[in-house]
Order: sequence, then structure tokens, then C-alpha cells
Amino acid sequence: TSAAELRRLPPERAAEQLPVAIEATVIAVDPQSTVFVQDGTGGTYLNNPLRGNWERGQRLRITGKTYPGLYVTGVRPDRIEVLGTPIEFVTPWAE
Repeated sequence: TSAAELRRLPPERAAEQLPVAIEATVIAVDPQSTVFVQDGTGGTYLNNPLRGNWERGQRLRITGKTYPGLYVTGVRPDRIEVLGTPIEFVTPWAE
């Protein structure tokens, strides 16, 4: 599964809780309920992710089910495996 495939999925199909397996990098964390991730095709989010110390830059393997979000289909994870340690994000330099 890719983030682009999830983004193209209509909410009605996402509500069917289709199986998802995706590898992606954490780009932002909302400690209350959401982890935002991105693969080579785009971004999506994890709804109510399993407990963990999620950090921006971590590479994850996520399996779960589709979740119809307000604006884009997300993933309600059943399992999250950390594949790599956080990478350093570069802040754009402005002249």
C-alpha cells in the first residue's frame, strides 16, 4: 500500500476497514491521537496509533486497516514496527 493509494480511496471504501501495509517516515506527531507519516508517494496519518515513543524521522512498517478521515484516508494501525532511527530533518535556509 502507498500513501497515494490511500489518498485516492473514497471515504466509503475506507470505511470498509481494508487491510493496509505501508512503510513510511514519521513527519509529525500529535501526542493526543495522530502520527503523520510520508512515503515516496505522499503523506497520510495514523489514527489512534499504538503506544510508542514516535519521533519525527523514524522509519516505520505499519499494518492495520483503512480509516475514513475528515480530509484524507488514514490508517488505524494494528501493528507498528520501527525500521530505523530518526533521520535529521534539514531546515530550509533562506537568504
